[in-house]
Amino acid sequence: MKAFEPGSSFYFHRAVEMPGKPAIDLSVDPPPDLVIEVDISRNSAHRFPIFAAIGVREVWRYHSGEVTMFALSGGGYQNLDRSRFLPRLSAAAVSKFVEDSRHQAPGDWFESLKAYLTAGSLS
Repeated sequence: MKAFEPGSSFYFHRAVEMPGKPAIDLSVDPPPDLVIEVDISRNSAHRFPIFAAIGVREVWRYHSGEVTMFALSGGGYQNLDRSRFLPRLSAAAVSKFVEDSRHQAPGDWFESLKAYLTAGSLS
């Protein structure tokens, strides 16, 4: 039995099966489509084989001020330039938004993110 507790996880393709579930039970529930790992005090790279074995299709990793995106391919992960689930989001754009969140008021940050997602460009 393999298990993990990601920083955050999301469903896209099978989201309708998951609403209201307080916890994921991988013995009956599908794996999340996307896992986000934030590496501040520990490196999460050793968890990638667990994510792959469970079938997590995309992993985003935040480490040293940068977001790197990975897609499951052939039993391991390959780097992505942009998300397969959220194709308007590139790793560079997500990295910029994470950094901006440290220096902007939450309302301003949210408005810039919303503008980017609707217009598709960074200001």
